[in-house]
Amino acid sequence: MGAIGARGGAHRDAIAETFDAASVDDELGERLQAGILEREARPTAGFGAIEGFEVLQGGGSEDDERTAEEDPAEVRRERAREAREAEQRAVAAERAADKAQRRAEELKEKAAAAVTATREAESDAKRLSDEAKTERKRADRAAKAAESTG
Repeated sequence: MGAIGARGGAHRDAIAETFDAASVDDELGERLQAGILEREARPTAGFGAIEGFEVLQGGGSEDDERTAEEDPAEVRRERAREAREAEQRAVAAERAADKAQRRAEELKEKAAAAVTATREAESDAKRLSDEAKTERKRADRAAKAAESTG
């Protein structure tokens, strides 16, 4: 407690309660193990520590037998496989995000080129309109000159 200070006790207790809750809640335990736990958790209501009871033999269900027979090495291998699969999904998601980022950059470049082309086209249209007005005025003057001489 000396390392975390007097106020650290509350944090230590919250962390301990979260670990306790994760030990009985599989989903919470998986989120904690994956490092995606959003907030601290409290243990669900239960009986607390059961002391002074004697374990009786016999009468277990088939599920109890399967659980007892479960190989810890197999459990570790399964968890490792699940971790590899999660990592592969994360890598695939990163690749997809990178691809989307590159596509967005390409589209931005195309949009910028389109804006530039639009501005150039507007400039050309204005220049051609001005030239057409000038030619119209020349034609009008030529027509008036032809009428007056003719």
